[in-house]
Amino acid sequence: MCCCSCRCSSFALIWRNLGRVAAVHVVSDIILLVGKLAITAMSVGLSALLLNNASPWKSTVSSAFVPCVLIAFLSYFVAWLFFLTFETVIDTTFLCFLVDAENAEKNKGEAMFASKGLQSLVGKYQLRSAQEGAQQKADAAEMYKGAAASRGVQDHQPSAEAAHAVAEPAAAPSSPKAANTTKHHEAWGEK
Repeated sequence: MCCCSCRCSSFALIWRNLGRVAAVHVVSDIILLVGKLAITAMSVGLSALLLNNASPWKSTVSSAFVPCVLIAFLSYFVAWLFFLTFETVIDTTFLCFLVDAENAEKNKGEAMFASKGLQSLVGKYQLRSAQEGAQQKADAAEMYKGAAASRGVQDHQPSAEAAHAVAEPAAAPSSPKAANTTKHHEAWGEK
């Protein structure tokens, strides 16, 4: 029972902060991918140098291609495992940050426990993002009004007959299905 409530509350916390979560995941995924590829490239490069230039392998290995491909797979797998742990640490730290931020918002006078560096990193573009979002909403509303005006569409105004039908409901229907149908018709101003 406790696990379900924890899962639901953490999901709700992530849902309320979806923009922050998306930004952190995109940035962390890019950084982790670059790290995995860099580790793989360095391992393959060092292996190719050793296989082609070191004395015991220089004379015994005819081509370094197959060993380098195997080393590439193994090094990427090891880097993936390492960065999987690192990604879990990032997610856990960020989830703790979100809890800390929400607790600080609830208790107005209380300061956050997060370091100033983490606060500035996460909140760096928060105000700018909110302003851009408000501007996009205003632009979309203006565009909708302009499109509606060009088509000659007026705002939906219920007719007097529909308002009268909603004001004076019909007699109670005999079955639940009929009740739902009556409510539907009343809501749309139909008889």
